[in-house]
Amino acid sequence: MDRRNLLALAVSPLLPLPRRSGFKVGDWVRIVALPSYTAAWSASRNHDLQRHAWVLRRCLGGRYPVVYVGDDGRPELDVSRDIVGYSISLDLECVVRAPFLDATA
Repeated sequence: MDRRNLLALAVSPLLPLPRRSGFKVGDWVRIVALPSYTAAWSASRNHDLQRHAWVLRRCLGGRYPVVYVGDDGRPELDVSRDIVGYSISLDLECVVRAPFLDATA
């Protein structure tokens, strides 16, 4: 192994991962599917997991703004207009880009 490969291996954890989703803060998305773990969380004895599963089901089909995008590209959504003080992070397969509705038109 030459020096360039060793340098690339050493520096690679320091480089940011590219955002695969293309979402950015301020985008609007629609929740079109529930994560696969939602059913298991609903059946759990843990009340926090049950509440989170309830929030996910309640928000299905809604449009929400992106407030943060993680290093893996997963958007975090502000759902506080439906559930006070709550935000959720979803898999990319569960959301699609939704156009911003112009209220003045």
